[in-house]
Amino acid sequence: MAHYVDGFVVPVPTDKLNEYKAMAKKAAKIWKEYGALQVWETWADDVKPGMTTSFPQKLPFDGKRMFYGGFKTIVEA
Repeated sequence: MAHYVDGFVVPVPTDKLNEYKAMAKKAAKIWKEYGALQVWETWADDVKPGMTTSFPQKLPFDGKRMFYGGFKTIVEA
């Protein structure tokens, strides 16, 4: 069976983590009502800042801005 995954990266300031977690728990219930089988929210655990990958930069998107790293789960529903 093939799986389909939607994913996105959202910059959340560290001091807003608890607010984000509360919103994410509510949103997970809605996603599941609309057919999601599982929902994960993660927090950057091993993402290094870079010259072209850091969120604070205001550059247009291009492939050079893609990044990878490890993330720890903060909400799973």
